[in-house]
Amino acid sequence: MVQIGRFIRESQLAGALIAIALMAAAVSSAHLMIIRHDVEDDEYLQAEGAYPAVFDVFQGRGGVVALVAPHWALTVGHVGRDIPQGHQVTIVGQPYTVKQVILTRTGNPGIWRARCWSWTGRLRGVDPIPLHNRGDDQGQIVTFVGRGDSGTGLTGPVDYDHRLRAATNRIERTEGSMLAIRFDAPGDENVTPLEGISGPGDSGDPVFLEIAEGLRLAGHSVVSNGRPKRLYGAWEFYTRIPPGGKVGLGHDVY
Repeated sequence: MVQIGRFIRESQLAGALIAIALMAAAVSSAHLMIIRHDVEDDEYLQAEGAYPAVFDVFQGRGGVVALVAPHWALTVGHVGRDIPQGHQVTIVGQPYTVKQVILTRTGNPGIWRARCWSWTGRLRGVDPIPLHNRGDDQGQIVTFVGRGDSGTGLTGPVDYDHRLRAATNRIERTEGSMLAIRFDAPGDENVTPLEGISGPGDSGDPVFLEIAEGLRLAGHSVVSNGRPKRLYGAWEFYTRIPPGGKVGLGHDVY
């Protein structure tokens, strides 16, 4: 049984969730996607604009967020710490300005949550992704998206082409405010057809669940245990949307 807390370094602030208050937005993405070696890369590639609600905070440097309400986006706490007041991002070609970032502790030692709120302006041209807050995520198959470094479970990251990819994995374990997934090799019991894992530069990378009502945000990439580094058998940990969590008004994120 893997112990989630064992692999989380406090110096990384192994982030929790951040709600970024947006007043203007622009899209960019710099993620990393490691995939199965026995599946063609074309199976993972996505059309540009397939996930318009997912974008980078820092162009070319990563720090990934997911829009969850007209004035809110979520990512991990250590990404939120680096966002200055007045910072501009781009969503669907439109510039928006970050109004406020609020960091809070979670119930897990070393885990931070960041939240922000925008008082003015509404996002246009993209639908926010609601939260998955049912508390039934263990054992479910999730999808995560990335744009940038690519490679396989045999090589690790070897290329950086900025193309958008989507991969799947299974939530092996939940522990408090964290989710754990394992990068399974072909032939492993829990491997998925489009198995993959994220990696360096992917802090805040969102993970999604598909339910009857549509796509839902289940969490964000925090840290990998690095043993083996981005190869088959590696574990990755995500912050978890808490059961009953919601995006509310004012500073009430969940």
